[in-house]
Amino acid sequence: MKKKQVGLTVFGVLVSILLTFGLSWAQNPPVLLVVVRDNDDGLWKMTCDEVACTPFTMFPGRFHYQPTVTWDEAAQEWVVAGTALDNTIWMATFDKQGNFNNDWQSLPGRTPSPAGLAGGTPKGVTRTVTCPGQSLQTAVNAAQEGDIINVTGTCNENVTIERDKHSLTLDGGGVATLNGPDSAKNTLLVRGKGMLIQNFTITGGSTGVQIWRSSAATINNNNIHNTGGWGIGVVGSSYSVIKNNNIHDNPSDGILVSETSSAHIGFDNTSETSASPNTIQSNGGRGIRLLNSAFAWIVGNTITNNTSDGIGVFRLSQANTAGNIINANGGSGINLYGNSGVELGEDNPPTFLQQPNTTSSNNTRYGIECNLGGYVRGHLGSSNQINGTLGQTGISTTCPNSLVTP
Repeated sequence: MKKKQVGLTVFGVLVSILLTFGLSWAQNPPVLLVVVRDNDDGLWKMTCDEVACTPFTMFPGRFHYQPTVTWDEAAQEWVVAGTALDNTIWMATFDKQGNFNNDWQSLPGRTPSPAGLAGGTPKGVTRTVTCPGQSLQTAVNAAQEGDIINVTGTCNENVTIERDKHSLTLDGGGVATLNGPDSAKNTLLVRGKGMLIQNFTITGGSTGVQIWRSSAATINNNNIHNTGGWGIGVVGSSYSVIKNNNIHDNPSDGILVSETSSAHIGFDNTSETSASPNTIQSNGGRGIRLLNSAFAWIVGNTITNNTSDGIGVFRLSQANTAGNIINANGGSGINLYGNSGVELGEDNPPTFLQQPNTTSSNNTRYGIECNLGGYVRGHLGSSNQINGTLGQTGISTTCPNSLVTP
């Protein structure tokens, strides 16, 4: 204990002496980096912890004035800046252990005085990631609120956006692929809020995109296929806008909305004048499945050739459906049970949000199938013709309905 107290005393004196030079605390780990210049403008550095300091060691570079050092929390590195003999301004970095990265770069401008430096990473900047040489996960970890991350190439990563991240845009530009190599993890797991994921091809992983535990994201204009399970999962009181995507050839459901989560599938908000439809086809389960008190507004999509039902609504869930083409699914066009409900469109709708659903190629079972206390309501007539090989409806006596024909 005495040794530690002596070390702290020495450390305090050292800090007071060196305040005219460059120094900065790192937040994690708790290490102090000290950078000084000697009489011939050479640069020296040492690191200190709560007990002791390393000896000073020289590192490449020369400054005519005292340097400035700051800790970048987002990048988890130190940044040093200073003025050379010809008044040019230079910057370089150290890793969190205080190892010099030897990455000097010249900054625009000249100054006959010390260069100032402030810590932190600005918000709302555009970052670029080129895979596979760079890591999308690293860029996500460093991103601040409002940042845009533009991606090219194929990123063979399982990426997580943690819950402390807000309002990020990940944009694949229509050329980037995100492939999850670990089949036990989601290819893209979203824990934050206000995310926009767009213009990617997304494959692999246990699920293509999982929006989880009170998170929120817009999934726009992606090609999501050949994952290990669902194409998109919205789970655990989460919310998503899902629009303009092609979700196909996944071994389970195309889209799952579950556990008190909700989604707008095919549009963003009710002030719009037309749908932004998804194509949901050839998935190994249902095209769309709602489960365990979930809600979705499903508008304008093409839902076809899925192994089971086009839309399944189960266990206290609710779906408003309008303007969907529901064709050739291996179960029923719409199937519901377990005190769940479905609202259909109308024959003479005032907006696209009430357009009739249609079938041009029969589903294998019924157009609409309802059991075990579910209910279905809306127009079923001249244009609202969801159909199946076994008939337009298969509604049990336990399933009250108020279907209307015009």
